Amino acid sequence: MLNIDREAEHFKRLSDQLRQEFPDADEDTLQDTVDGLTNLAEAVTAVLRSRQDDLTLLIVTES
Repeated sequence: MLNIDREAEHFKRLSDQLRQEFPDADEDTLQDTVDGLTNLAEAVTAVLRSRQDDLTLLIVTES
């Protein structure tokens, strides 16, 4: 399972590094690059799916 805190830190570190190395790059390009180099979106998706599964199980067990 992906660690969302670790992925968020990795995302931030890469974003900062790319902004320093390519100060003239536009935000969309930087965002696309960092998105492609990290698993943050997948980590967030996994957390949201897990939450939904937990809520579903709670509803089923309370019925």
